[in-house]
Formats: sequence, structure tokens, C-alpha cells
Amino acid sequence: MTDAERKEALKDSAEVGLDLTKQFITLAIGALGFVVAGAVSGAFLLPYRVLLWSLLFLAASIALGLGVIMRVINLKQRGVCDINEVRVRVLAMLQIGLFSAAIIILGLHTINNYGGAAAKQQQPTAIRISSGSNEVSYPLVAPSEVVIKVAGPDQIDLKVTPAKP
Repeated sequence: MTDAERKEALKDSAEVGLDLTKQFITLAIGALGFVVAGAVSGAFLLPYRVLLWSLLFLAASIALGLGVIMRVINLKQRGVCDINEVRVRVLAMLQIGLFSAAIIILGLHTINNYGGAAAKQQQPTAIRISSGSNEVSYPLVAPSEVVIKVAGPDQIDLKVTPAKP
């Protein structure tokens, strides 16, 4: 391999490394936005520690990715283009590691708290309506849609429709 071919190969590997770094930055920004939006809107509840560590890891991953980009650009300006430089490799490994750690933290929390939640919930088997001394019980096929209309003091209309799959 000639010196020119080696420089071209290093330049190509630097471009691939930059593209990979940019992709991880994009993923981390998206995950950061997803976690913040979900926590602020109340769409999902995360314990304080899970929220804190995942946000810190994602923010650190973004910062390290920017550090990788700045270092590679600095090397390219000096004509080195060596993606295997120790600082670049360490920053890139930390970036990917912190991003992965944040996703694992969020994933484990989700699996532990919400995995199989629908199967764990006990479905109601009957609906019971009481009014004074009168009581009506009707069996349910889960899942069902129940509509109750109170037409007067002594009249209640009950409609149970099995939900369509």
C-alpha cells in the first residue's frame, strides 16, 4: 500500500467515524427529547433516579460526540486523519457506552414495571349495579364496552357489548 493510498484509506475511515458519531448524537438527542417530553407531560412516570441518570448519560453522550467531531476535524486540518488516535477512540467509546447505558436503564425500568402489565391486571368478570334494595348483576366478556343510562329513579338501562378485536 502506497503512502497516498494509506492517507486516502485513513481519510475514508475518518469520514465513516464522523458519520457514526453524528448518528449517535442524533439518537441521543432524540432519546433525550423523548424522555423529557414524556416526563414533563406526565405520559409516563419515571423514578427520579432513572430520569436523572438517563438524562445525564444522554447529555454526556452528546457532549462526548461533539468532542469526537471537534478532535477529528482538528486532526484533519493538520493532515493527520488518524481515526485510531487514542483520544478519538476513548471519546467515541465513552459516547457509545453512555448512550447504551442510558437506553439500558430506561429499558430495564420499562420491562420491570410495565412488561406484561396487561396480562397481570385482573379483568372484571361481572358488573353489579345496586340501587337501594335492588341489585342487578350481569356477566362480562373481557374486554367489553359497558353503557349505563339512568332514565329515572327506578329505571336503569344497561348495555354490554363485547369489544371487537
